[in-house]
Amino acid sequence: MPRKNRIEKAGFYHIVNRGVARESIYHDNEDFTKFLEITQESIYEYHFAIYSFCLMLNHYHLLLETSSSNLSSIMQKINSRYSVFYNNKYKRVGSL
Repeated sequence: MPRKNRIEKAGFYHIVNRGVARESIYHDNEDFTKFLEITQESIYEYHFAIYSFCLMLNHYHLLLETSSSNLSSIMQKINSRYSVFYNNKYKRVGSL
């Protein structure tokens, strides 16, 4: 049975994303900083606001507001760019 379509409306969202098998996705300050830089760049590209965030070792929380129906695009951009950075830095492949 296929999963239900994701909600794609303008509004507020609490986003939670965790590393595969609950493994760490941040190992040092550079990792945290890079994630925040990627998120900041995405704000300018997709025109959304972040009201709060919490970066934990193996997951993150974002409280954001979108003004258009582009939540999936926002999250795809952030997650894929950070995964590429992480995989290159730690010489690994696959999902993060």
